[in-house]
Amino acid sequence: MVSAEGIESANKRRFKYLQSTDGTLSTFYRELVERLSQARDIISGAIAQTAPSSPFDGKVSVFYPGQAPPPEQRQGGLFDLGVRTDFNPVSRNYFETLSIPLIRGRDFTMADDENSAHVCIISESLAQRLWPNAVAVGQWLDWPPDNGPTRRLQVIGVAGNTLHRSPLEPAPLMMYVPILQEYTPAMTILLHARGDDASAEQRLVREVSAIDGDVTIHSVRTLKEQVQNALWQQRIAARLLALFGGLAFILSSAGLYGLVSYLMTNRTRELGVRMALGAQRGAIVRLVLQQSFAMVWIGLAVGMTATWLATRTLQRLLFGVSPMDARTLVLAVGLLCAAGLLAASIPARRASRVDPMVALRHD
Repeated sequence: MVSAEGIESANKRRFKYLQSTDGTLSTFYRELVERLSQARDIISGAIAQTAPSSPFDGKVSVFYPGQAPPPEQRQGGLFDLGVRTDFNPVSRNYFETLSIPLIRGRDFTMADDENSAHVCIISESLAQRLWPNAVAVGQWLDWPPDNGPTRRLQVIGVAGNTLHRSPLEPAPLMMYVPILQEYTPAMTILLHARGDDASAEQRLVREVSAIDGDVTIHSVRTLKEQVQNALWQQRIAARLLALFGGLAFILSSAGLYGLVSYLMTNRTRELGVRMALGAQRGAIVRLVLQQSFAMVWIGLAVGMTATWLATRTLQRLLFGVSPMDARTLVLAVGLLCAAGLLAASIPARRASRVDPMVALRHD
């Protein structure tokens, strides 16, 4: 039997980081980052609120120094004010772990905590948006919350643009702040590890448990799986398109076979005359195939033209391949030509075996 006191004590241990005000969360973050950086089987590790590709990032409004509106004007209205940018608290080594280039300036350090000056790293796109004709490193930004005093941040670095929300969306404006200056209980742990994924997961569980056994880890997945999860709608659409494409391929092959068979039936007398005048079976087969492939090439020309015209629309539906990808187009053309050859070869062989005397008597 479990007492109410025992349940209350377990809940307090479990949720002790949710409203931490005594530095407990800061200590946990610091020790975890240190342990990840010292582990031999981990190349680099970091902590962040979210990781690419995540559609649930927060957005904030930033202003040039002195231009942030007073609290009474910005309550509930920051969505329409300033420069809206995606926002992500991260630890040191975040950019190294995800191979995001730090174009200018420096990375965060453990010294960038609640007792130091507020700093940030911004994406190249945000730097171009705010200071198109000046160096962004060393500049200042005002970041006002919905309530409370405005926080002034110094830009200490410019990072490369990332497709943070979705691989199919343009790189958003991004602002990164040190995790030790912007606490949040639910965080994402990022690892660039040696060896297989299972070993990395076991290492992560050991390191977290060594700090605090009450902390649990959820949703362990690779970055590739993270990106695939962000593309679930596109994967379903791709499978449906593949299904319809396969059906269209079968129907087109059957249609070509039926059309060639019908044309050869109507030309039975003509073929009989050709054979009676000395035409060889091979010549009859080539004649049928040439005329059949003329229809295939016309269809391919129309299809390639339609594909080129639909490039902009297709671009929004594809990831990892361009609408005019050479290998994909060659494969598609090859399959259609093979289907045309198969559909035309049977009527061609049948036409080459027509008895000239029977064909001459054919109505």
